[in-house]
Amino acid sequence: MFKNYFLFLAIFILGHSLAYSQSRIMDTLNEKLNNYGASKSQTSLFIHYDKNVYTNHEFVWFTGYLLNHDEELSDYHTLSIALVRNENRQILLENKFVIKNGISSGCIFLQDSLTAGNYHLVAFTNRIANNLPEDVFLQPITIKNVFSEFSTSLTLLDSTNLFSDTVKVLLKARTPDLLPLEGAHVNYIVGTGTDMGKESKLVLNKSGEAIISIKRSSIPEMNNIIYVQVNSKGIIKDLSLTLPIKKKDPTIRFYPEGGNLINETPCNVGWEVKTGEGNPVSISALLYEGNQIIDTIYTSAYGMGKFKLVPEIGKNYFIKVNSEYINGDFPLPVIQDISPGLSIENAVVADTLIVKLQNVSTSNKLYLIIHRFNQLFQAFEVNKNISSQELKI
Repeated sequence: MFKNYFLFLAIFILGHSLAYSQSRIMDTLNEKLNNYGASKSQTSLFIHYDKNVYTNHEFVWFTGYLLNHDEELSDYHTLSIALVRNENRQILLENKFVIKNGISSGCIFLQDSLTAGNYHLVAFTNRIANNLPEDVFLQPITIKNVFSEFSTSLTLLDSTNLFSDTVKVLLKARTPDLLPLEGAHVNYIVGTGTDMGKESKLVLNKSGEAIISIKRSSIPEMNNIIYVQVNSKGIIKDLSLTLPIKKKDPTIRFYPEGGNLINETPCNVGWEVKTGEGNPVSISALLYEGNQIIDTIYTSAYGMGKFKLVPEIGKNYFIKVNSEYINGDFPLPVIQDISPGLSIENAVVADTLIVKLQNVSTSNKLYLIIHRFNQLFQAFEVNKNISSQELKI
């Protein structure tokens, strides 16, 4: 009985020439899973913050935990937390705290000089691997100013014109009395990190405005954001805006249960639709077998859906989509001839998991293994002479 676990089931086939014992199979699988877990290790550091929106001149309270770690907790003694501005990756604050028995807690004071905008709190321990922190936890936060000496805004001009060579952005700044903020100095940059462009400067005109023109070819596809900083007599405001780029093709992916479509074997097929920018899409599509429509399938608001299919080799399966986001025909994965398949009707159970094993036609030994990432629970031989069977775990 395995409760409250995400379990992975897999079919493991051994050729009849390999005379592995049950214990030898467990040892081999344990070794492979441990190696896989070591190469795909995930951070075990978790930081709980009191909230994610703050004002300057306020405390950020936190508690940090080291979870599910194999190393000795005594090796972890220092927790560092840095406040990083999103626009330019500048580190504005950094404090260190003691870790005791895998737990650390404290607070960070946000100074009055911090400008309003989007930030990240970056937490990491004293342990280093390959010249990088071993455990890192990122928390996005927003800082707002209690008192605002002036207001700013960014607006796209001709945002729907994707055929022009330039993108124009209108910057406005107003005093608390809604008068134009003339003469304020502006720095702006497009993108960050390796995609960061050259920093540019300008001054607001008598109307408290400026038009920023950006060559569309210079906008990085993966970081199409302009970051603007307005400085008026030492008072600084930061703001950003997503810039339009040439639309990328949307994507449709299929996920057959068990990993493959198998000949004449019932299968649940998950499918996912996203725009070229990675946003989920809710659509409907027609499922075809050759020239015949066999089903209408849908995705939810999360861009995910599923449908049932009994595929046959030699037949052509595809979906036809016609929506405002995406159009065209999209083929399903290649159908396998003879291969064991797994399916689960109810994946969330209180005690007993029922697994259906289908299309078993092999002269090799067949094992079902149950594991959770890098932890192997059990491996046992199943009857390979029954084409369809239910296993209770």
